[in-house]
Amino acid sequence: MAGENILVIDDCRTVRELMGDILVDAGYECNLAYDGMTGLDMAQASPPDLVLLDFIMPKMNGFQFMQSFRRVENHRDIPVVLVSVKADSMGEKFMRATGAIDALTKPFTTDGLLTIVQHAIRVSKATASTAPPKTTRPYLSPDTFTPEKVPDIIAESKQAMTRIRGKLSERIAEALKQAGDSPVDDTIEEALSDSLILELMDDFKTLDPTAGVAAFAGSTEAITAGEVMQLLLLNMAKGTFELQGPEDMKALIYFAQGRVALARLKGGPDEFLLGRYLLKEDMITSEELRRILDGKEDKRPIGEKLIMMGYISRDDLDMALTRQTTEVLYEILRWQSSHYRLLPGRIPEDAEKLNLSIPVGEMLMEGLRRVDEWRLIESKIPDFDLVPIKTAAGLEAVGPDTTLAAEEARVLDFVNGTNTIREIIRETRLGSFEVCKILHQMLTMKVIRRVE
Repeated sequence: MAGENILVIDDCRTVRELMGDILVDAGYECNLAYDGMTGLDMAQASPPDLVLLDFIMPKMNGFQFMQSFRRVENHRDIPVVLVSVKADSMGEKFMRATGAIDALTKPFTTDGLLTIVQHAIRVSKATASTAPPKTTRPYLSPDTFTPEKVPDIIAESKQAMTRIRGKLSERIAEALKQAGDSPVDDTIEEALSDSLILELMDDFKTLDPTAGVAAFAGSTEAITAGEVMQLLLLNMAKGTFELQGPEDMKALIYFAQGRVALARLKGGPDEFLLGRYLLKEDMITSEELRRILDGKEDKRPIGEKLIMMGYISRDDLDMALTRQTTEVLYEILRWQSSHYRLLPGRIPEDAEKLNLSIPVGEMLMEGLRRVDEWRLIESKIPDFDLVPIKTAAGLEAVGPDTTLAAEEARVLDFVNGTNTIREIIRETRLGSFEVCKILHQMLTMKVIRRVE
């Protein structure tokens, strides 16, 4: 039934006015906004029955609009349809990430637009009519449910620490009194005997390093890392998001105000080390980097060393760290099984000082796109120990008249029938995603083949 109020948000005037004309002619009321910020203001002034939303827009893209739009109480149930040239490639991801109910690809026909509008409004009304009534009644009544008493883990942990400290101090003080001329180190080591450690074992078990922190934990098999990061974004959270991934890799992602301040990957391949990004951008040579890393007497982070020595600027370091952090985030989205925990309010001093402030929404969209590409790549490249070799046809195809991109040429230079893909990644100083994407294209085009 026409007459509903529809908000159209699109930065292209032609598309915006075309949709407006079609909808008005069909009997709908229509408001037109040229960007997300204006759309939010219009929705606040007159809540729409449906939003038709473009994705690529200045100031605020479609994902950022949805984050702000859903924070408003009376906007949470308003249906949204993505209308974008990217709807075919990203529509499903956008709907999962934002709660949009449908997607329409540009260019569209009049019938196509009206069909999807009618369907969205019909689904919204049906959902509203079947929604259970809101109630303040508790799920379990006090007559049938008695909350379990939760121990005060903060108090217990502090008491255990006090007992451990007291017992150790008592034993060490007693041993030192009786030590005579014995070396202090030997005396203390004897005092800290196996029997004493075993005696304190129950107290050690009571210690909780996260006591007093409202941390939550889980597995990405139940809730994905991307979904947790969206939650942190929506709540403007500050804290450390830890993920234990495959092959003993551990990711540490530091959040400030819902944005990523910095990320680190421990136990991962060399491609995620900061030096790789500095080398790729030609900010420093391999010899210079190796010489500086060998300077073990200077314990400052490598980036700070390079700034102090005049090799790079602060802006150079921020750019390299942003690239490194983004690649770490893309990597953890690939992990099909990992365990995580969140420590709210805690981030290291260096992460707080740097605060790269990377927006989560845009990163997630790109990361999910990469995950889809990885699945396709893995059909031809199941592991990094494969050895590719050029084919005769491939050598002819990349003859002198063929123009290859610089990165494609660099990868092909190291395809020699003996280098594994892992070695090609290391030698080219490119990321595994970049190298595997190029190799996948070359395998598909039969420029190269796998050594059996």
